[in-house]
Amino acid sequence: MPVTALASARRAVAMHQARGLAFDGWLAGESGLRRVRENTAVLAVLEVPERRAETAQIYRRQHPGRSDALNDLLAVLG
Repeated sequence: MPVTALASARRAVAMHQARGLAFDGWLAGESGLRRVRENTAVLAVLEVPERRAETAQIYRRQHPGRSDALNDLLAVLG
C-alpha cells in the first residue's frame, strides 16, 4: 500500500505542476488523512525542489517529533 500511495501522490503532484496549480489545497486535504497518505503526499511535494524548504518548514512545525527523520530525508533529497 505505501508504494501505491506514493505513486498516487506523485501523479497528483505532477498533475498540479502540469496545470500550474498550487499544491496547498491538495496537500492540506491529504495531511488531514494522516498516516500513509499524509506522509506520501508530503514526500511527493518535498521532491519538488522549489517547494522543498517551505513544505519542510510547515511539516516540521506540525510534527516537531519527526524533525530528525525529516532532516535525514532532506539530506537524501539534496
